[in-house]
Amino acid sequence: MSSIDVNALQSLLPQAVIQFALKHHDAQPPLKQPFHTVALFADVSGFTKLSEAFASKGPQGAEELAFFLNRYMEQLVRHIARAGGDVFKFAGDAMLVLWVPPEGLDEDGIKKEIRTMAHRAVQASIAIQNELHSAEITDGVTLSVKIGIGVGNATVLHVGGVYARVEYFACGIPLMQAFKSEEKATQGDIIVSPDVWDCVKDSFDGDILDEDYVRITKQTQTIRNRSVKAGGNKVMSGDVHDFQPLLEKYIPAAVLPYLTRCQNSWSGELRLVTVLFVNVGVNLSNVQTIDETSLSWIQTVIQCIQRSIYRYEGSLNKFLVDDKGSNVIAVFGVPPLAHNDDATRGLLAALKLLRKMRGLGVKCFIGVTSGLVYTGLLGSGTSREYGVLGDAVNLAARLMYKQKSDFKVPGVICDTTTQELIPSDAPIRFDPLAPFLVKGKANLIHAFAPKYSEQVMGYQPQSHYYDIGREAYLSVVEKALIKESSFVLLVESVIGSGKTYFLESIVNAINKYVAMKPAATTCSADASIASSPASSSGPAAAMSITVLADTTGEVAAPQPMRRRVIWANAHHYTQSDNIDIWLAIFGDLLQRNTF
Repeated sequence: MSSIDVNALQSLLPQAVIQFALKHHDAQPPLKQPFHTVALFADVSGFTKLSEAFASKGPQGAEELAFFLNRYMEQLVRHIARAGGDVFKFAGDAMLVLWVPPEGLDEDGIKKEIRTMAHRAVQASIAIQNELHSAEITDGVTLSVKIGIGVGNATVLHVGGVYARVEYFACGIPLMQAFKSEEKATQGDIIVSPDVWDCVKDSFDGDILDEDYVRITKQTQTIRNRSVKAGGNKVMSGDVHDFQPLLEKYIPAAVLPYLTRCQNSWSGELRLVTVLFVNVGVNLSNVQTIDETSLSWIQTVIQCIQRSIYRYEGSLNKFLVDDKGSNVIAVFGVPPLAHNDDATRGLLAALKLLRKMRGLGVKCFIGVTSGLVYTGLLGSGTSREYGVLGDAVNLAARLMYKQKSDFKVPGVICDTTTQELIPSDAPIRFDPLAPFLVKGKANLIHAFAPKYSEQVMGYQPQSHYYDIGREAYLSVVEKALIKESSFVLLVESVIGSGKTYFLESIVNAINKYVAMKPAATTCSADASIASSPASSSGPAAAMSITVLADTTGEVAAPQPMRRRVIWANAHHYTQSDNIDIWLAIFGDLLQRNTF
């Protein structure tokens, strides 16, 4: 990878994982990383209502949802980083934070450091609640946060390794305590476990709840904060070539192109994807010790999940462990692999994973949906992840929960959109289910239980092209290259629909056309390309391709072949009639045929 953004790379991983990867650079998974820790689980309340509000806006609502959620998360991360917390995982509208003592401390030193870290965690939680409780995000919609804190021995597992992709997740008593504390909380609450209360009771007041959990009510003594950057050994940019491959293996391939180009701000886009929300019946949140046999079995389960998803060229977006089991989010249709049959591939991967888990004796519940979602970097500048947001993701989780809680048997449920995207010759049959209601939806959901038909589809791996599904738009460009000596191409679409990458496809088409022309030709192949956000009244996610050609009737003198691509952004030119604006800008150039 060239011209890598070092800070962007490090922001995608917790410091604990970075330091472990550097220290054990020659080791292969499975690996375990035990330590004593304070764990904080923060869950944002009001996200479902916020999602519903923006879902009514169509595809652009997903991008607005990501914007507002990121702004809220940035404030959370700011307080946590100031207190020395390390954001370990994002989970959509929630986050898991760990405080890990430095290495080299003796037993007494660890106990003292843990008490200090517990104080900082509770102190940061109070600051968060003081600033962000009932924060109004948009008209009539507010966000609050519930916080649970635990302490104890935890283990981070580094597992997988299929196609060199390693998954990491934490498990152990402090996580179980944090999850259980958060469940006892209401909006604006900070709940700590009995073990945490033993560490902080001299500096805080609280109300005793059932099972001796405590609701924090007041701080009586303060403690000096220490940021996570000050406490960690940050990797310097001079070591890029050494540590880059060690960290890349933990990062989804979908985000790597943006780090290569140093175009972090361009990572967000709206994409039509198929989402798998998988619950695997392996509860690791309260595991106290993991021996070699257990580690080997967990490695087998994770590799089975990886192979099932990668077999059909999907992306493992997230692996989460909480008190309800182990959850996996997989996505089909994100870079660097996208296909015309991603819905088919997603369902085949779900059915394959179900079969493999059954062979291991593991219960597996899967919800599959398709739709336009926001994909991109979520979180803050210092702590973030590549994630997906949108109604399709929420519905996939609801379908998974329906299969688990109501049907109570391992299986797959898919929505109507996915079923409609599957061709009739695909090796899948669909058994319709009785319509049902799910949380966050006012209307009945019509869903299906997909099953294998007689034969399973074989396929050959394909390279990704960013113009998948946009062949009709590219044909407009190809015709213009043939018919027009010089022209301006105006590309209009909703924000986040991938205009930048589509423009790259157009540039490739122009270069291909020029390369195919005989060297002696005198035909001009100039093209100016501009991108503009389309009016929201147009079709969702549709692109408008307009060729602004010279219509004066004058024939320009033959010129040597040349081409120039002008990149433009029309944010300041968006009016009722974009075409008139662009004609005014480029009209003279078109008539003179001199770009």
